[in-house]
Amino acid sequence: MIENRIRVKIQLLLFISVISLTSCSLNGTKNIEITKEYILNENWNENINICIQRMKIQDGRVLDIFALKFDLSEVNHWNIVNKLEADSSYVFNYYEQSNNTFSNRKVYFNQATNGQWRTGCYSVDSPKDTIGNLENDTWYKVSKLIPGTQFHIFIFIDQTGNVHRFDQDLSNI
Repeated sequence: MIENRIRVKIQLLLFISVISLTSCSLNGTKNIEITKEYILNENWNENINICIQRMKIQDGRVLDIFALKFDLSEVNHWNIVNKLEADSSYVFNYYEQSNNTFSNRKVYFNQATNGQWRTGCYSVDSPKDTIGNLENDTWYKVSKLIPGTQFHIFIFIDQTGNVHRFDQDLSNI
């Protein structure tokens, strides 16, 4: 009788583990970390592509993610996205291609790496080695992080340099 209970508990734990692992691997998205200094993206393979845009709050709009009444759980964060607009003075694309298996999945903003930053998300001119660290008290939209998707990350870097992240996946909409 006790052996049956133990066996049932073990089977239940195995079942829950399999379901958890399956559900995590179904979406296929791996770790993406963004700081003021770099982006680490485990979804990149041999090609790295990033588009980063500084965003500004639209005129006449208020966006305070620290307010008690602000809903941080809204799907795709439309309550944030609809209040922001691109700042055309700060739009950069980074591209790096490697013939080898890509092992370093970290791209620095303030250090030269194997690729180049270019002005605009689709531009082929104005190459730069660095664009400098991201600024405090500023919104950014980071795109092209997962190939073949419309996945974006909106980040707000507060006055102390902490990054607040808001994912938006429009791939299935």
